[in-house]
Amino acid sequence: GSEANASALIIKRGGKINAVGTASEPIVFTSILAKDNTLDEVDRGLWGGLIILGYGPHNNTGNDNAIEGIPDEENAYYGGDDPLDNSGILKFVSIRHGGSELKPDEEINGLTLGAVGSGTSISFVEVFANDDDGIEWFGGNVDTKNLLVAYCSDDAFDMDEGVSGKGQFWVAINDADSDNFGEHDGGPSSNRYGMPFARPVMSNVTYIGPGADAGKRTLTLREFWGGQYHNSVFAEQTNGLRLDYVEEYEGGNLGGSYTLWNKGILKIENNVFQNVADGTADGIFTVYSDQKSGDTDKYPVPADSAMVFVDYFASANNTVNNSLGLSIANPVPANAADVSDPVYDGLDDFFVNVSYKGAFNPFVDGLWTGGWTKTYASDIFNDDVKTGFKSFMSKTNEIRVYPNPVSTSVVTVSFENVNAVSHSFELYSADGKFVKSIQDIYSDSFTIDRDDLTNGLYIYKLVNDNTIVGSGKLMVR
Repeated sequence: GSEANASALIIKRGGKINAVGTASEPIVFTSILAKDNTLDEVDRGLWGGLIILGYGPHNNTGNDNAIEGIPDEENAYYGGDDPLDNSGILKFVSIRHGGSELKPDEEINGLTLGAVGSGTSISFVEVFANDDDGIEWFGGNVDTKNLLVAYCSDDAFDMDEGVSGKGQFWVAINDADSDNFGEHDGGPSSNRYGMPFARPVMSNVTYIGPGADAGKRTLTLREFWGGQYHNSVFAEQTNGLRLDYVEEYEGGNLGGSYTLWNKGILKIENNVFQNVADGTADGIFTVYSDQKSGDTDKYPVPADSAMVFVDYFASANNTVNNSLGLSIANPVPANAADVSDPVYDGLDDFFVNVSYKGAFNPFVDGLWTGGWTKTYASDIFNDDVKTGFKSFMSKTNEIRVYPNPVSTSVVTVSFENVNAVSHSFELYSADGKFVKSIQDIYSDSFTIDRDDLTNGLYIYKLVNDNTIVGSGKLMVR
């Protein structure tokens, strides 16, 4: 539901969550509609999400800040000055099908971290099919490992308000509905120069889009974000890195993300790019300006910015390799040598020194996502190519319902019926109530009048001789 009927789990400041699953028995936060296992990557916004609020550092104004969409009467605020604040543990947790509106046009993220401190432990967490960002930080300094965000309608990883934690082994899987792999801001517009400045450090991420002609943005690095990406793999995305040009503020040595990069604070080092932008180092980098100088003009972007970055790209050991073989279904490079030789000089002991770039080990069989995530429920491999399979890929392909979600007056259902035997088609509402049936179907296709159906999620069954030969979901909007 939405608004008054929306649901979310909020861990307030001073509270703790103790969600500790295992690889074989993960803790799953999801919609009640998921109980029949028919929901997949297009089913978003069916409930709210998980929100954790802490007393950690941030650069917003004041320490009683509210998360977008949370009603004031909940008194659910975040912010403080305790870098060691502990909000509990998340481990082997999957958060699915969230992002409903708690207020009009105010969806919430799959996992929201409001000023969460370093005493909190977050590892092996998946966000699947959320109708907003996958994971969003509002300040805080919590360190995280093994995060997977897939099929969200906005950004995979969103940062704001002075984030300063570290992260390793992150995965983003974006489809054509998604936006950035990472949208990273330094501070809120109300306090652009607030302290602390954003200084997160990430290594060994794998971010994969739907294809260079279908995806959106790789990284949008806005004003005063001075983070770092090391030893990572970015693949199949239409646009590359966008850095914000803002002139240095008065008396300071800081400015927009471009300035921070030019001063050696923001770092993009030892990474591999496959089919990002036009597939060349020249096309990966863009400098833009949307901040105004005075009341009228944008800050002028330096004319040599693109050439300067191309020189840096190579000197920082970044490479373009459009033959890694990465895709959403296959997140591991076919040739391990293509992602070998990472560099950990300058990174602290939080980062595990592994022998590969990216989030997955190409030297062994199996994925750390296998067994507990919805995205890669199995880590089955054939003898030649490592391939992870989403659980919904294994569903029967005998039934095709289109368009789905419904956008026309007629819905067509087709299926294999080689022997022209009688079938019936049954339709139920999401809460299990019978809606309608079509009997004596001898052909291999038929239609349903959309006008007979109100908006919502439906479950269908195709039945032959009292045996369910297939089932699935139908979304009417």
